[in-house]
Amino acid sequence: MFQTVSVPVAQATLRSVYQLAPQAARVANHATTVDRDPADPFRATVFVGSGDADVIPFAVDRALGGPNGAPSPGDLFCAALAASQDSSIRMAANVLGVRIEALSVDVRGWVDLRGTMGINPDVPVGYQALECTIRIQVAAGAAPERVRQMLIDAERACIVLATVRRSVPVHTRVEQAAAQPAALAA
Repeated sequence: MFQTVSVPVAQATLRSVYQLAPQAARVANHATTVDRDPADPFRATVFVGSGDADVIPFAVDRALGGPNGAPSPGDLFCAALAASQDSSIRMAANVLGVRIEALSVDVRGWVDLRGTMGINPDVPVGYQALECTIRIQVAAGAAPERVRQMLIDAERACIVLATVRRSVPVHTRVEQAAAQPAALAA
């Protein structure tokens, strides 16, 4: 069923506001981890989003000694890229009038854990490669040039993909709480 939601209509006022007040276009996405058990080195929970945040338990990857049963931070990273590509394609399709009948985005990240574990200092920490597979079925009769333009526009507008490709500075601040005296901790 083709929805009657219109990206251009939904964004019309926003586009005007952002042109007149560029600072309004600057938004922050947000996630915060919270301990489930501070003594557990392998599991925690992340609140994703602001306001009505979704709660996602996560666990260190089994390949690093972690347990099964929850996505790893690497899985969540791949999920962010897959979700960003998926939403970019859906929005570009809406703008160009291309009807999508089926869409899935599969992202796999390849990492050599010897770097993370300090086994080999020559192996970089982080993903060495990301592989994205987009499986899409558009409605019969969709103009091939519109489908091609949809994919080009989606790739250009995909925030997470663009961030991964260009890399951005990450600023880390550590706020350490003072230890409580043993009498107060009990």
